[in-house]
Amino acid sequence: MKSEDGQPIRRDANGGIDIAYYLQRARRMRAEAVWDWLRKAAPASCLGPEAIIKDSDKNIEPFAS
Repeated sequence: MKSEDGQPIRRDANGGIDIAYYLQRARRMRAEAVWDWLRKAAPASCLGPEAIIKDSDKNIEPFAS
């Protein structure tokens, strides 16, 4: 059985589907989507210095001032 991304489904120690892994992955993906939306919606000056560091880490062009 494969997940939607084509990878084998992760199993926990009891052989069941590793629900904790998939919940954590969904939270991370949702957080990344929210962060991407905020970066597009707000000027860099509103997001603070953390936004500038994260943008440079991800090779994303900074917002125009």
